Amino acid sequence: SHLARYDLANPLRIDLLKDDRAWRIEHASGNWVLSKRPMYDPASRRVERLEPASRLMAELHAIGQPWVCARKNINGQYITVDGEDLYQVTTYEEGNTDWENRSLEIIPDIGKAAGALHRYQETDFDIRLPNFDFDERAVGGLERRRDELREFGTGSMPSPHVVDEVIAEFRDLSRKLDRLPSGLIHMDLSPGNIVTREGRLARIIDFEAFPAPYLFDIGFAALYWTTISNFESRETVINRHELKILLQSYTQERPLIGPEREGLKDALIWYAIRWWSRQAGHSADR
Repeated sequence: SHLARYDLANPLRIDLLKDDRAWRIEHASGNWVLSKRPMYDPASRRVERLEPASRLMAELHAIGQPWVCARKNINGQYITVDGEDLYQVTTYEEGNTDWENRSLEIIPDIGKAAGALHRYQETDFDIRLPNFDFDERAVGGLERRRDELREFGTGSMPSPHVVDEVIAEFRDLSRKLDRLPSGLIHMDLSPGNIVTREGRLARIIDFEAFPAPYLFDIGFAALYWTTISNFESRETVINRHELKILLQSYTQERPLIGPEREGLKDALIWYAIRWWSRQAGHSADR
């Protein structure tokens, strides 16, 4: 029934890509991916975000940008709501989404694609949504990290009182960064969402589409593509050369304004804190 809603009835073949989440559809009209996403709670604003984001992907795809193309359903909408779930159809792209594919050659492609995404919204896209409030979820995750440190000891990890300071810093950074130029950002430009062919970026998938400062996309890309982690010392450092390449390629498409240049370090810190807030919980035997 979901395929019929997207005018994809009578497929030639269906392959499961992710358990109960994504299917590859081989159809006479082409190869497609049917994705199932949870609705979550109303605060997630998923329909409000994903409908315009799907149109944005389609428009970017049409002008040659490396985004998958979303397909409309028979009602002229991109997102189909069915109970507690959302459905979306996008083009299927052959290639690799391997976390081992992190390489210097892809970094300029990531920067240019992010810059083009943001610039297009400033010049050619008419949707403006209020920025997403990340504080509640991020602070909740940080509080769980703090409670774990109190229960299991700190070792080489920060002490619980330091986490309280980090929570205060995160809220302060959120207030400052929220004033910067904003739009729909991908929010997860990690290797798992970058389809590569022959070592270069071919397509970007899984557009989470949060309305937020554009710098957050740079922060996330920097976290995954320009940092080196030492799991024995638990230290992570930024490769300044790779970060410079990322920023230069981004600004070729969309120059940063003065307040953004001043807030870049804050954005990197904000995203590092948010990343830590979302790590899996621990228990006495883990």
